[in-house]
Amino acid sequence: MKRIADHNRPKRIYTIWRRIPSGVEILTPHGPVALNETGGLIWEMLDGLKSITEILANLQAVFPDTDQTTLRSDALELLHSLTEQGLAVVSWPPDDWRG
Repeated sequence: MKRIADHNRPKRIYTIWRRIPSGVEILTPHGPVALNETGGLIWEMLDGLKSITEILANLQAVFPDTDQTTLRSDALELLHSLTEQGLAVVSWPPDDWRG
């Protein structure tokens, strides 16, 4: 599993998704993937522009009563899951990008 650094700027791969009452639904060739409300907030921030630090700060602002360590752990766990499923990349531009 690739380590996710605070400076990484994760990006969602699938651009076809929609908000649903319980969060976000991502439409993939293998079928829809549903994320809860918190997962949906994270998904929306995976634009390749925000760093992990910025994403976590935004989440802390939305959930001020949630322990910061727990929030970080849960967010990184979701990001690992999304990258393992091929729905997002950890670093944008990719580390091997030669643009």
